[in-house]
Amino acid sequence: MGDVGSPAFHTWCQGLGDLNGRQVGHGLDRLLDAGEDWPPSLPQFRRFCKGEPEELGLPSQFDAFGNACNCAGQLMAAGKAEWLHPAVEIAARATGLASLARAVGSNEAVKKKFKRNYLIVCRRYGDGDDLGADIPEALPAEPEYRRADKSVMLRAMASVKAKRADPARVAQLLKESGRKFR
Repeated sequence: MGDVGSPAFHTWCQGLGDLNGRQVGHGLDRLLDAGEDWPPSLPQFRRFCKGEPEELGLPSQFDAFGNACNCAGQLMAAGKAEWLHPAVEIAARATGLASLARAVGSNEAVKKKFKRNYLIVCRRYGDGDDLGADIPEALPAEPEYRRADKSVMLRAMASVKAKRADPARVAQLLKESGRKFR
């Protein structure tokens, strides 16, 4: 890490600045348990600090997904369920209980969405943040491209021009185009 005040020391301070004392302690414990070479790289030590859900005292991703699917079905049927941890329930609700209740077998899309949500909640738990804060929707893996309808594009362009141009001139242009617009 370097001497206090050295460039390396400042780099490590910046690299660990967003972690709390519990996380740094967890990272040191993991590093000692792993028997890794000393000192680790900064990215490696950050991974030790963040940890896996089980290292934070939370269910594994596998157990959490199974519990989420079971509890979602129980809630739909009986209106109550026994969650392994509040983090599992929060991730399940963000994923969608109906989707989880139907996630029989290997529904990879639901598993992927739950895993993402669960890891976000686990990270919040480890950071000491509010677990109940909204989880933003993930961006699609592949953007959806579609061909624009020419008439829709013309209306949109006319709308933009109308906001910036003289309304009489826009009306004249629309009339000249021979198209009817609402």
